[in-house]
Amino acid sequence: MGKRYTGVREVGSGIYEINYQADGIRKQHRIKAASEKDAYKERCRRIANREASVNKELADRTQAEFRIGYRSLREKLKARNLPHKTILHYKKTYYRIFYEFRRAKHPSVKTFAQLNSIYFEELESFVVNVLGLKWRGEKTFIDTIIKKLNDLGYITDEHLIKKIKEMKKPPQEQKDFPNIHDNDLEALLKVIAEERPDYHRACQFMKKTGRRIEETTLYEKGDLVWSENRLVPIRINVRPITSKIKYKKLPVETISEPLAELILDSLQNRKKSEAPYLFLNRHGRKISQGRLCDYLKEKSKEMLGVEITPHYFRHRFMTICASSGISMKDAMAIAGISDTETALKYYSHSTEDGRKKALDIS
Repeated sequence: MGKRYTGVREVGSGIYEINYQADGIRKQHRIKAASEKDAYKERCRRIANREASVNKELADRTQAEFRIGYRSLREKLKARNLPHKTILHYKKTYYRIFYEFRRAKHPSVKTFAQLNSIYFEELESFVVNVLGLKWRGEKTFIDTIIKKLNDLGYITDEHLIKKIKEMKKPPQEQKDFPNIHDNDLEALLKVIAEERPDYHRACQFMKKTGRRIEETTLYEKGDLVWSENRLVPIRINVRPITSKIKYKKLPVETISEPLAELILDSLQNRKKSEAPYLFLNRHGRKISQGRLCDYLKEKSKEMLGVEITPHYFRHRFMTICASSGISMKDAMAIAGISDTETALKYYSHSTEDGRKKALDIS
């Protein structure tokens, strides 16, 4: 009788069943092998791989302080009622700081107490040169993470906190405003209207008002104020929760006839849906900001050769208002912008036509 190999049983020609225990659970697999001995070697290899994996998990647990720190940070962030997308961004940034970068450059660091200013200076190079991310946006999240960890008592080195604050954050880049001819834009919107009328209504609203996509997708039917005969909407009471400025109401106080028609069209084309939102997708649910943005970028790249996002409509609205001599205060009121300096810095774009007009007037 040949040698008996533990945990191996032949079930067919060249087919073997291997059995072993992993984490208290019995594992069973059928494999092809030249002999029972080869099947046994495969069983041993799988057991060794599993043990190595367990050892790695145990090694990770020795650095549990970073995991506990994140759980505490997450509770702090959730208490601020931040959007899920923002909390996810914090999670990714936290992972990059204390896992990805630490393992690659400082594997000996296992606790918050071992962090120093050199660690974060090298982190900047890692984020920009290795990961290819923009330091300005990452630095904003890093500052908040370090502040919260300090509040929670995980990072108490005041010298380190001061050094991190002093790390330079590049000035915000002024995004180029794509010069798209009105006819080309209308052709794009016409195609969107044919393919995705639900997205078209939201895009038209942003184009006409300059409102942010974050607000547009959160307007509810109950936010509408109607005329006395309830035939047309005359105002949208923008709730603070939908606005970037959570404590301030920035209503759409004036609604033109074309805008009223757009709103009525959106209400009439709703499927039997209990969703409260003003603009719904084709399935009768709230429009996803990310999916609308991706669709718009793909379609604009295909038709115009340049990618635009929903924020393009906001830039366009303010630029057209400025070039048409509309009071900046009036334009800000419609677009829901409260800070004059921000409006002048980010939404008033210099154009060749504008410069020529300035020279002609002077």
